[in-house]
Amino acid sequence: MVMGMFLGNVPVNQIPKGVQLFQCEHTHTAENITYMNIQRTLHSLNEGERADVIKLNNDGSMRRRLQDIGLIEGTSVLCLQKSPSGDPIAYLIRGAVIALREEDSSKVLVSS
Repeated sequence: MVMGMFLGNVPVNQIPKGVQLFQCEHTHTAENITYMNIQRTLHSLNEGERADVIKLNNDGSMRRRLQDIGLIEGTSVLCLQKSPSGDPIAYLIRGAVIALREEDSSKVLVSS
């Protein structure tokens, strides 16, 4: 699983909401390239976008429910469709279509 992504000179106002940037130890000075780990929430995915689960920050029974449907570290998730109001959002998780509320999906960290 690749968890790095090249970010050239991207203005701060063009970075999507929900994206957290973390500088990686790996820097190529000869090519003047810096790789950054991009972590964002499941809720911030756009329709048709795929990402891998990094971590569940949910607690208690909701954490267990998400694990039961296969939402665990390393799982690939595809954002299928957002409702007109933006909540809930339908995701393809291990072959099943699952709708999650913002309250729950915003606590799942993913890497795209």
